[in-house]
Amino acid sequence: MTGDTRSNLVNSKSDAFLMQTDLNGVPIWVNTYSRREIEDHGRCVIKTTDKNYFVVGFSNRCDSVYQDTCINCNDVFLFKTDLNGNLIWAEYVDIDAGNDFAFKVIETNNKYYVTGSTRTTVCTNTNIFLIQVDPTGTVDWVKTYGDTLDDFSYSLVAAIDTGIVMVGHTYNYSALNVPDVHVIKTDLNGIPQWKTTYNTQPNNRRNFGRDIKATKQEYYITGYSDIINSAFYDMHLIKITPLGQMLWQRAYGDTLDEKSFSLITLNNGVAMLGYTWSYGVGLDDVYLVRTDVNGVSCEIPLDTNFHYIDTLFKNPQYHVDSEYVYQAVHVRYDPRYDVDSLCYDTSHSHRLALPYSLSNDYLTLYPNPASGNRTVTVHFESGTEQDLTIEVYDQFGKRWLYIGDRSVKSRYEKEIDISTLPGGIYFVRVNTLSIKMLVVTK
Repeated sequence: MTGDTRSNLVNSKSDAFLMQTDLNGVPIWVNTYSRREIEDHGRCVIKTTDKNYFVVGFSNRCDSVYQDTCINCNDVFLFKTDLNGNLIWAEYVDIDAGNDFAFKVIETNNKYYVTGSTRTTVCTNTNIFLIQVDPTGTVDWVKTYGDTLDDFSYSLVAAIDTGIVMVGHTYNYSALNVPDVHVIKTDLNGIPQWKTTYNTQPNNRRNFGRDIKATKQEYYITGYSDIINSAFYDMHLIKITPLGQMLWQRAYGDTLDEKSFSLITLNNGVAMLGYTWSYGVGLDDVYLVRTDVNGVSCEIPLDTNFHYIDTLFKNPQYHVDSEYVYQAVHVRYDPRYDVDSLCYDTSHSHRLALPYSLSNDYLTLYPNPASGNRTVTVHFESGTEQDLTIEVYDQFGKRWLYIGDRSVKSRYEKEIDISTLPGGIYFVRVNTLSIKMLVVTK
């Protein structure tokens, strides 16, 4: 998995990180990557056919001509490692001296294709980009796509026939300037072959595409839309033909926000992953929706919260009803937790054993990941003087540490001993709701 990390509170610079875990989520190694004193962020990683890892993201290098408050001078950040995380090469790509963000990469025909969005001039419209990179890190070409208003791309897939299909949203083709789901099909040289938009009725609804997957006969697109209630979003699923004709669209949710950021195809349907405010313990709960090939769903809210989940993949170690168990970061389905069905019956919802919030911004742990460290510093700001407890749980709900302090001040910092913790993923809880994930490697 990839993302970004800040190792302490003094140095605010983020580094991109790459982590490999075993099938139980226990870290095998964690490496960070940054070539300059700048912010580097990983957003997508794939295992390549030459048995390496290729990571895409962005970096605010600020070497661009335009450096004002409208943009952050972000460039595309590309790097490749071996299977142990050792860096092979790294490149920054500046697209037209703009603000560039890469979100997804695929490999096809011995080339890497990277998509994202770029703001090409100061404070003007955003365009979609597609980059072709060879395995040695050479950028073959960069193509941009857009019109007078904003266009965004978040995901791509190898086309059913040949070529590339990108998905995102656009403000260009709605009479009311609201976003529509936007799909662009190109050949392998980035030459557009067709593009289309999808919206909901009435046509003042907002529609966002976030991921796309292909089967042998059709494409599935997921994202979110206010198709049912204009005040809140629902998960959105669209099925289209190889030429972009919509077959159907569905929405999934309840009275508050539900958003989808990723999906996978199954033998007899799809599974979408995102978050929900309508179900669970509140705030942003992980939300898994599994449907058949016609979009008939069973919705599974998970009681473990996590902000903006965007990775969903199949785990062949666990099977439920001949389907795979799904993993998202640290969250997984496990037969020990009453998971006897992947929700063919909508009256059943299966929940994990850690119903805690992971979205409080006042709790910080460092170093994190803790690699070979005997201690970790807990920094907590509550705004009031109060009694305070620190608890450390593993991913199965076992409590490993408990610390209690009375009448602590609003700004609190304590070093805790983690030398007895085996390598793995833990959750540090301060009082009732403030929780952060801690990665320990030995």
